[in-house]
Amino acid sequence: MQLIRLVVSKNDEIIREVRFKDGINIITNTGLDGNQIGKSTTLRAINFCLGSSGESLWLDPDNKVKNNEIYEAIVDGNIKFNLLIDINGEQYNIFRQFEKRKSRLYRISSINGLNLNSQESFKKHIASIFSYNCTNPSFPTIKNRFIRLDKSVANGILKYNNTYTSDDQYRLIYSHIFGFDGHKELEKEYNNKMDITSMIQRIRSLLNGNTESEYIDKLRSIDTELNLLYEKEEDYDIVGIHHDGIENIRICRKEISRLSTIISNIEIRLNYNNETIVDYESKISNIDAETVFNIYEEAITILPDVKKSFEDVLSFHNSLFKRKADYVREQNKNIISEIDIYNNRLDIHLNIEKSLVKDISNESHLAGFILIEKEIQNLRETRGRYSYIIDEVNNIKSDIKDLETQNLILKDIINHKLIDFKEKISIFNRSCNEITKKVFRSFSLYFGSPIDQEQSIKFSLVNIDKTSGDGSPRAAAMALDMAFVDYVKKTNAKLPAFTLQDYLEATDLYKLTTLIKLANEKRIQTVISVLNDKLSLLSEDFIKNNVVLFLSKEDKFFKVL
Repeated sequence: MQLIRLVVSKNDEIIREVRFKDGINIITNTGLDGNQIGKSTTLRAINFCLGSSGESLWLDPDNKVKNNEIYEAIVDGNIKFNLLIDINGEQYNIFRQFEKRKSRLYRISSINGLNLNSQESFKKHIASIFSYNCTNPSFPTIKNRFIRLDKSVANGILKYNNTYTSDDQYRLIYSHIFGFDGHKELEKEYNNKMDITSMIQRIRSLLNGNTESEYIDKLRSIDTELNLLYEKEEDYDIVGIHHDGIENIRICRKEISRLSTIISNIEIRLNYNNETIVDYESKISNIDAETVFNIYEEAITILPDVKKSFEDVLSFHNSLFKRKADYVREQNKNIISEIDIYNNRLDIHLNIEKSLVKDISNESHLAGFILIEKEIQNLRETRGRYSYIIDEVNNIKSDIKDLETQNLILKDIINHKLIDFKEKISIFNRSCNEITKKVFRSFSLYFGSPIDQEQSIKFSLVNIDKTSGDGSPRAAAMALDMAFVDYVKKTNAKLPAFTLQDYLEATDLYKLTTLIKLANEKRIQTVISVLNDKLSLLSEDFIKNNVVLFLSKEDKFFKVL
């Protein structure tokens, strides 16, 4: 996929038209002051057309301060965004616009005339035009490898995504980018690991700071107490008390004890579910989706067939845990209904017990017997709770063992498929080696062997430790992004064949100049937002031929002064 043209219009009058070409595309300033004029906004407008929430168009990405003038211009000023792209020779015209209705903000979207007026459906269709059908990693996560618009991770070389992305998740990301044949098995292994982690957390929640052996010891102690009480019950002198009445009380109390134990066990499940909901919701981040896209993206979901993506202003991470919390809430409805049913039955037997006790309550001799019965009932209920915890822990441990066995089988399959995988990475390494060698001179970057000491897949960059200081990390990140674009062109991978680069001011001037020239030489479509003083080593002719948009204090992107 390559960028062809971005058109921004207001009331059907074009206010910006940017035409892109192969190689470098520079967005810069004229004059001395190039800050706050919309250079980065151009890149964000492109990203908005490719599925972002678009809020970064008016929110400062660093301090989240809202620019009310820009907001009003975009939301109430009838500003429309049109991005024309090319995917394997087929062009797609992407249209997006904000529309405010009362207090709600809507995104009006279409692709080649097909209306897609929900953020979710639009992002799904963006992925589909790439023929992207992988569930993990998601398309936005892969897109982030090619788009550098987040200052917090602009220097990320290998780990380019948000800080919450796990090493296991990066294995899935690079496995997909490089077309690893064992990706499905790797994804399943990852899902199992997430399940195991969740199960271990559940065991901890059930044990509540105690060990399993402590609960077993408590059960033994309760059983000893119950046996002593049963003996007292059997030996109790009930002469003068109607035997049938006592027997009916015993039967009724036995059923009360059974129902109380069931209710207690169900309430344990309910309490655990409520703790789980709190745990999931505590993991929901309120960070803007544009800044932190797909935080801690997990493959495992409670409902595997549900593929909803994150809401407009939340990351996939947030929607994942929200979806889990909602699912548990749905479970709670059934649990609460079940508790109500058993509580009704318990109320009936409690009333029966009350009536039976009343019938023989004149016998003062019965008081001691009733106390024994109540103590037995309380111990049975306590035993039921402890027994439930132990049984549940054992069941979870059995499930964990099954998943670990599955992962051993999956690991064996993955290892066999790794044999042919090195060649695919070598295609990327040739590009990465060439680009980074020219940038850093004394060394180059490239992916090492994908097989680690445990015969499991891994992804690591050789010489990444040499990229510290002097603007090197940012240059290395851009170099790697350009190498990925070159890799896409060579392999026809279903991925973006362009890269957007912001926050380049910290980059070493020589290294940035080298990267800019390399983009043209290798025809790597690279769009950069940069202050004009970072172009000082380039000739006037080069700047003239490769700047696609000049902006200034008098001519800002949205023409808002």
